[in-house]
Amino acid sequence: MTGHFDMVIKNGRIVDGTGNPSFIADIGISNGQISGIGHFDGNDEESFDATGLVVSPGFIDLHNHCDHTIQAFPDVENYIMQGVTTSLGGNCGISMMPVNSGFVELTKSYLSPFLHPGYDYGWDWGNTGGFCDKVQKNGTTQNVGFLIGHGTLRIAVKGFDSSPAASGEIDSMKKILYENMKEGSFGLSAGLIYSPGSYATTEEMGEVASVLKQFGGFFTIHVRNESNLLIESIEEAIQIAEKSGIALHVSHLKAGGRPNWGKVHGALAVIEEARDRGLNVTCDAYPYNASMTTITALLPPWVLE
Repeated sequence: MTGHFDMVIKNGRIVDGTGNPSFIADIGISNGQISGIGHFDGNDEESFDATGLVVSPGFIDLHNHCDHTIQAFPDVENYIMQGVTTSLGGNCGISMMPVNSGFVELTKSYLSPFLHPGYDYGWDWGNTGGFCDKVQKNGTTQNVGFLIGHGTLRIAVKGFDSSPAASGEIDSMKKILYENMKEGSFGLSAGLIYSPGSYATTEEMGEVASVLKQFGGFFTIHVRNESNLLIESIEEAIQIAEKSGIALHVSHLKAGGRPNWGKVHGALAVIEEARDRGLNVTCDAYPYNASMTTITALLPPWVLE
């Protein structure tokens, strides 16, 4: 076949993501888009010999914290060089928005373990729309999307107050979440192991998460306990999603601590039972037996009040 393209990736083994067997072919690119797959002859503007290499769609990282660093590192080389072309930030309840002008210092303190210490963030974006405008102005090599973190959302309403959220405070959280969903957030994340998310009751989470249904948004959760109370924590997450009528994604499913290792089977059984009832629930896991978090996760809640 002949054809003129801006660029041709030649002789690569293509894994196209459909589940079909891989095959060797050329990929023609025009105006930044794939415009042909086959075997192409002719003098093209630019070509890359991918013999012996695999060509695939970019990988999507559904559990990411890119919102914390994408302003300071817009090239995202650590991900692009690994083929990760799309990231979803704002997980574990720890997002860069919303920012309430009355709680800016608390928000900065909450997010500080994840931020680049030498970068001046400005903290002037408020909600998702303003944050996305800032990211777009700075530029980035990745496709990025963002969740609203329940922890950041709760700070915007009541700081680090450990008391149960009153009905008016829950209404305020719902209103802010609604505004952020309108501005392009993909959903809500929770980190119920971390303060102030750990102060939230199951009922609070269900009420706040109910906003997502009208937008088709989804709920991701770092469950309240990933060790001794793993099964109960998975059941809580499912209860929140069922009450709200929304899709649920359980982040980094694991059973922490050697005595709990077998509990992953029970956790998966609970998830399968929920799926059998018609709930859209999924999970992810990482392929190693370690984790990373902040030291505050080890402290009793009263220390952080």
